[in-house]
Amino acid sequence: MKLGLDLNAVMTLVAEQAQSITQAKGAVVELAEDGDMVYCAVTGGASRFLGLRLKLQNSLSGLCIAQNEILYCQDSEVEMLLKSVIYRF
Repeated sequence: MKLGLDLNAVMTLVAEQAQSITQAKGAVVELAEDGDMVYCAVTGGASRFLGLRLKLQNSLSGLCIAQNEILYCQDSEVEMLLKSVIYRF
């Protein structure tokens, strides 16, 4: 398969491979743009979210960029719930 310089095709292939390798229900490739994280390639259960924009400060991937490091989240629903409770105080 030759993708050349087709960025969308490359990002979609990355999302497809990430979903397959991790046996996830879906996968997303995001790019930072104007203070947002934009869903630029999506697969599986995430397909309906193509183009979604999340503020950098409200997303795990935005936190990765802000801290310039890899972060791991076991359960995103629990993590986001805890984050919202922590930020209330």
